[in-house]
Amino acid sequence: ADNGAKVILVEKQPYLGGTLIIAGGYLVTVDGEHAGDELDDSLDRVVTYYKQVNADSVRQPDYDFFATLAAKTGAAIDYLMDTMGVQMEVFDAGNVIMSHDVAHGAGLTRELSDYFFSKGGIALTDTRATEILMEDGKAVGVKVENRTGSFNIYAKKVIMATGGSTYDKEAVQAANPELATIRLVSEATPGATGDGAHMMEAIGAKMGNGPFIKSEVPTFPYAFRMDWSNTPNPGDKLIVNAEGERFCNENPMLNYMLNTYLLREESPAYYAIYDAAHTDAALLEQIEAIAEKGGKSSVVHADSVEALAEALEMEPETLRATYDTYQAACEAGEDAEFGKDAEHLVAYDDADGLYAIYLSPTSLGTIGGAITDEEFHVLNTEDQPIENLFAVGECATSTLFGDYYVGSFSLGLYTAAGKTAAETAVAEING
Repeated sequence: ADNGAKVILVEKQPYLGGTLIIAGGYLVTVDGEHAGDELDDSLDRVVTYYKQVNADSVRQPDYDFFATLAAKTGAAIDYLMDTMGVQMEVFDAGNVIMSHDVAHGAGLTRELSDYFFSKGGIALTDTRATEILMEDGKAVGVKVENRTGSFNIYAKKVIMATGGSTYDKEAVQAANPELATIRLVSEATPGATGDGAHMMEAIGAKMGNGPFIKSEVPTFPYAFRMDWSNTPNPGDKLIVNAEGERFCNENPMLNYMLNTYLLREESPAYYAIYDAAHTDAALLEQIEAIAEKGGKSSVVHADSVEALAEALEMEPETLRATYDTYQAACEAGEDAEFGKDAEHLVAYDDADGLYAIYLSPTSLGTIGGAITDEEFHVLNTEDQPIENLFAVGECATSTLFGDYYVGSFSLGLYTAAGKTAAETAVAEING
């Protein structure tokens, strides 16, 4: 719209923004004008970090494609800030530079919507796209339906930005068989039902594997009323599966990786073990209150390891052996089993008993969807662009992420993808 195109946005929800509304509003940033000389927002830094995170990923990202898109994030974020008036703070997050909307994802949604409407954009909410209209192998619009009935919208270019497949239960379970035993918490909004993926597949688009789970940090029980922004990092705790066995390094280089470890283990339950001596006072107060009326699906307190195991329906000798092995590693300052760093090997003081907090693997969305080229034209099964059709965001992420999601990467990369697809579409119309 900012480049003069007439744009209709079709949204099946009664509001705009989708999962962006509840997102943190952090965007990875490479070579942005607002980073300043004191911040290292180089592409090399981001790509190096991404390769480190994915070193043991079974599904490897397409690093060339990732680098090409990541290199465009700075310009895209400069556009948000300088042209669209989005208010952001830019800072070093430790491994990458992030730009953060001070009003989070809800604020970013509002700012983008306001600018879109100021440029003459039209939004049809409560309107579901059901089919990509094709003529002579070219996309010419979409079929939609709402309370007025079903009708066609014809367009010179179609950009699919329909989000992921979190609530497409059949597709997600087929790609993630571990969900047959794991209780997964999903933090995507309800519109993420894979509509775009199904529409593109129906016209012969090339689809990637998936949809796979886009991992977040593991979630505490609902009784804690916490979200991604304030859930404690259990990196210095012992985490066990439903059998009372330790199975991973609880403090990997990125806390999102812990969630993937839980998914890989395929256990029906996970617990982080806490003690009173090494727990923040406010958190301990919460833990104690929940434990009073809790159970094995929330928080359990017991005076001994064996009693804790019985309350969790584990074999006491198994949990005791796990606990003793972990205690010995903490006291020695060396984790021979899983290589946790010494700083996070904190021995337990069980004089006042122990607490077991139920942990749930959590999904921010999905990884999968259509395969595109670097301008985000959707490719067909012969690796040729489907004319006039583009896809960005979660419905086209198959090659951007591996097993491990990295916080802020979605919004930064998707913003750059959306800007690239839109500019390409307008250039092709004008050409």
